[in-house]
Amino acid sequence: MEYKECYQKIYASWLGKLIGIRLGAPIENWLGKDVRKMYHPIRNYTVDYGQFAADDDANGPLFFVSVMEKYNLDTITVKAMGEHLLNVVGNHTGFFWWGGKGVASEETAWQNLMDGIEAPESGSLKTNGKALAEQIGGQIFSDCWGYITLGKIEDAVRLSSMMASVTHDGEAIEGAKFVAACIAAAWNKKDIRDVINTAKTYLNKGSSYYALIEEIEDYYDSNPEDSDKCLAYIEDKYDYKNFEGVCHILPNTAIMLYGMLYGKNSFDETMRLIAEAGRDTDCNLGNVGSIMGMMLGLEGISEKWITPFNDILLSSSSIGSRNITTISESTKYFTDLASKLYNIPTDTDTNGYDFSLPYATHGFYVSSNRYACASLRTHDNKLQINMATLKKGKKVYLELKTYYQSKDVYDCRYQPQYTPLYEKGDSIRLKFNNVENLPVVIHFSEMADNEKENDINLELDKEVTLSCNKQKNSHMITSLVFEITALEDIAQSILELETFEIVKHPEIDYQFANFENEDWGYSFGGDHETG
Repeated sequence: MEYKECYQKIYASWLGKLIGIRLGAPIENWLGKDVRKMYHPIRNYTVDYGQFAADDDANGPLFFVSVMEKYNLDTITVKAMGEHLLNVVGNHTGFFWWGGKGVASEETAWQNLMDGIEAPESGSLKTNGKALAEQIGGQIFSDCWGYITLGKIEDAVRLSSMMASVTHDGEAIEGAKFVAACIAAAWNKKDIRDVINTAKTYLNKGSSYYALIEEIEDYYDSNPEDSDKCLAYIEDKYDYKNFEGVCHILPNTAIMLYGMLYGKNSFDETMRLIAEAGRDTDCNLGNVGSIMGMMLGLEGISEKWITPFNDILLSSSSIGSRNITTISESTKYFTDLASKLYNIPTDTDTNGYDFSLPYATHGFYVSSNRYACASLRTHDNKLQINMATLKKGKKVYLELKTYYQSKDVYDCRYQPQYTPLYEKGDSIRLKFNNVENLPVVIHFSEMADNEKENDINLELDKEVTLSCNKQKNSHMITSLVFEITALEDIAQSILELETFEIVKHPEIDYQFANFENEDWGYSFGGDHETG
């Protein structure tokens, strides 16, 4: 398998995961009847988030997998995975839902690790009891092991069960294995029933999880055209009240299976069914989105689900410098880890932003109005700036956010903590191609609190390096702006951004006393977060 093929497959699967999270987040923990009352039929996102904030379902796969930077398939241990969890999860801050020890499975396991109880005892039935050990967290973070094992199901199952055992046990381990196995199986299969049947062969046949798969498949076979009847059956038999704990894995797995079977290999229909079933919607949709994305590829996912992200991915690990990234960049990270594990030659050009994937805008965006109408797309490994109309003397602004404030994101439920992408001492390497010899000039500026920190006239068709100007009043640079001005009327024309790289050498001295407290909204517990 070549690097490019792996890159594209993982991209579609990771996008599917993030789409599911974004679709499910605003209706998380709703009853299905309430979701259907409000939104049936769900054909698109129910909430326009703007910039979607950090979410635990994305935090887990992105940061748990990084343990493989230091290990390979032969050297990785459960103990190392437990130690790694402490390196990426802050102290009761971000990453997880901190619902309290003895209530939240992940917090309980985290506290066990902090108290010196090593993995897998940290997440075991013996240590924590059945109610905590078998909650949904066992499977919701397991997608990454299906990404980096490149269709090798046994490896995906082994790694996923190891990582899940840090925080969970019992049926939750079966859930981790099932999700990872489905994604790995979907590398080479195009029918969801085939994927499910392949994945379940890697489970403990005496488990309740395995029995559930058989049960829902049998129900589907008896009622293949009556999804409503199957959902009613699940809502009755697999009601939360019939299971211990806050969010048991089996009721949600029943909904995942229902959606996959009745969705009949359609991404849109599968997402609709699972969303309208309610319960832990972002988790269920995220896992199934990964599976469907891997199976169908990018061509099986409608553009309407992808473009609202603008390629941005925000996280809330304890490592602030990794909490602002992009979907395409994190895909490359997964692919590089996979290539390391299986000795696949990596892409030799590792510097700068990679515009080779569709929709991989890396968060660049343009302003547009009746006198300056512009849009972006990735094309031929470049970011293409399409100017439908640009009147003489008018400006198009190509911008990139380098730091996110509370006003820039939808909510703070998972307490994101960001390190700026661009700071004093850093530099930018870039090249604009004026492929059509357009009569334009481009000015570059750094913005901090709506004030310009720099203003440089750029030379086109030449790679240039720009250095970060001294920051006034120690304020953070929040965005980079490229002001494109027309010297004559322009229509149906393009510019290209061929090269863009931020080279980090920060020399910072932030005076935090000069910063104002920001309103981050309400946390899960209802506390009003400021800071």
